[in-house]
Amino acid sequence: MFIAELTVRPNERVLIGPKGSGSLEPLAFALFLELASRAGTLVTRHELFTRLWGSLAVGDDNLNRLIAALRRVLRQLGVASVGIETVPAAGYVLRLYPYPRGTVDQYIQQALLEARDSWRLSLPEPDHLRIALVDQAAETDCGQADVFGYLALLHRHAAEYSAADQASAHVRLCESAARRALSLDPSQVEASTALVSVAPLYGQWSDASARLTELCAAFPGHPIPENDLSVVEMATGQVAAAKRRRDRLIAADPLAAQFCYKSVYQHWSTGDQLGMDHVADRAMQLWPLHPAVWTVRVWTFIYTNRLAAARAMLTQPCPSGIPPAMQVFLRQVVTAADGDDRSARDEAVAAASALASCGPAQAIAALFALGLFGRVDEAFAIARAYYLQYGRTPVPLQPQADHPHLNEQHRRLTQVLFTPVFAAMREDPRFQELCSSIGLTAFWDQSGITPDYLL
Repeated sequence: MFIAELTVRPNERVLIGPKGSGSLEPLAFALFLELASRAGTLVTRHELFTRLWGSLAVGDDNLNRLIAALRRVLRQLGVASVGIETVPAAGYVLRLYPYPRGTVDQYIQQALLEARDSWRLSLPEPDHLRIALVDQAAETDCGQADVFGYLALLHRHAAEYSAADQASAHVRLCESAARRALSLDPSQVEASTALVSVAPLYGQWSDASARLTELCAAFPGHPIPENDLSVVEMATGQVAAAKRRRDRLIAADPLAAQFCYKSVYQHWSTGDQLGMDHVADRAMQLWPLHPAVWTVRVWTFIYTNRLAAARAMLTQPCPSGIPPAMQVFLRQVVTAADGDDRSARDEAVAAASALASCGPAQAIAALFALGLFGRVDEAFAIARAYYLQYGRTPVPLQPQADHPHLNEQHRRLTQVLFTPVFAAMREDPRFQELCSSIGLTAFWDQSGITPDYLL
């Protein structure tokens, strides 16, 4: 792990700077990682006390001592580009400062590599550290279009997963960085793709498809627009085409987490259980606590009647992005699916209906459960509440504080419509009515595309 001129070895709790290396005690290193993960943003003292000591009652001197120790090590290592700023009566911010002279090119290239790896991993949270690193690179050398392009891409991702009071700022910063990149290089592909995808895809399938298709034609094989076009294809029912594109992406970069977890859904949706298992098991071995990888594996185990395997996953540590309430619900679904107890299934269905009103990810989880149990009427009610805001309990568009941190579930996306979750619903006349109401039918008519389920 690199932070400007600082090399970090988490397993050894070691920091390496221009003047040598130094180790930190466990709590001081945990403090450093907490501040670094949110570089450029305020981490309150209350948050740090909770993260470092949990419910233990400790005094202010304990935190002050750790901050002093961390600053002392940074000075001893000769690190000029990383500092800990005190925000009086509030907390601390890890700041990145201009690079030392003579090392600019090296650190800019490192920042770009870190940004690309962040995009490949695609954790469902803003990557404040990589944003700060690339922002630092942009301030140091304002003439490289790629720096601003990746900055736009990172802000585009953050806009989707930020809290409500921060999302608009990331949208604005994405647009600003993209415009700067394109002013330097009108063909800058990361910036162009970020401008397409920073707005929610829902209802904008025609425009997004056209613009991404143009980018893919202009930059054959480039993973960033290709990835987003595969998402559009899956969201509009072109499952086989989405899978073919995703297969090519994985062949070119088999260690990109976001390619793999999306591929699991596509294998599943095309009936390729063997391929689904190969991709999912490999992804779980590589990224066992990635929320999106973990979630798709649990549900595919449940849907393929491997309930013991799903239950085993739920008894092990879950990813930090899966809140306790969601874990309880998943256990309830597994229990209800394991046997013929009608009352247990009715209770799980009732829990799903109640859960759906809490936010987008909960609504998707509820649809998964209802599809499993064949409860078509209840599933259509939630789908209308999710996509059209109908019913007594419309699904809120803005996630709540305890919303599960799952990829691509902070927005209304339609990929789930074309998975096995909706298999029974697609045979119901109400499915076509739903597609018409949300605009998918118009997209198919205008584009001349026939979704796979109608072929």
